[in-house]
Amino acid sequence: MIPTAPLDLSLTRAIADALAEAPVRVRMLETPAGRLWLKRVETLTLRWRLLKGGGQRSFEKDRDGLHFLGEAGLPVAPILAEGPDYFVTPDLGVTLRALMSDTGASDDRRAAFHAAGRALAALHAQGFSHGRPAVRDLCWDGAEVRFIDMERFSPRQKSPRHFAADILVFVHSVFAAGGGKAELENALTAYRNAGGPLQASIALARRLRWIGPVARGLRRLKPHSRDLTALEPTLAYIASAR
Repeated sequence: MIPTAPLDLSLTRAIADALAEAPVRVRMLETPAGRLWLKRVETLTLRWRLLKGGGQRSFEKDRDGLHFLGEAGLPVAPILAEGPDYFVTPDLGVTLRALMSDTGASDDRRAAFHAAGRALAALHAQGFSHGRPAVRDLCWDGAEVRFIDMERFSPRQKSPRHFAADILVFVHSVFAAGGGKAELENALTAYRNAGGPLQASIALARRLRWIGPVARGLRRLKPHSRDLTALEPTLAYIASAR
């Protein structure tokens, strides 16, 4: 159940109690009205600040992206409460990554990946890209897929190459998580049927196929890297799509 604004007293108290504790970047809150997620500014070491940028900047990009796309009517997590260094969203169900590990949920998995393809097509149809639509950042509640974690979102990233990159990231995340063609067929068929510009992704994958042999060589140094292992099948799969 997704609580509606304004929040009742029990939800306000649950959020206040959590904020009074030591900060954790993402925390689940169990409340009488349902499960919520509290997200706070990430405290980074100097090394990670140099690699990722400031935690406040990433936090604000995430929150601003959710507001921006939510106001555009797109399927993202709604923000129920917020402050300078936190915001709260409802629980939106299981991530696609978690769903993939549930071997007994084949029908649900097919429906979820079909919904994911439609959600990506809806985003692209309005001229926006997600930036990192990995399966861990898409949630399925049994009826629809919605996006979370908009730290890579920018309203300026609206060209066909950005849409194509979204598809490559999505497909790569499926392979890296141990999925394969069954999930992808459902997602990309729905994406194409909803008007998604799949041809741009095919063209990009064909231009990047040289990366496959490079990744194969790098795997000798990191043989257990799922990201490296997934690169070659990702490019091959999309390049051969019709």
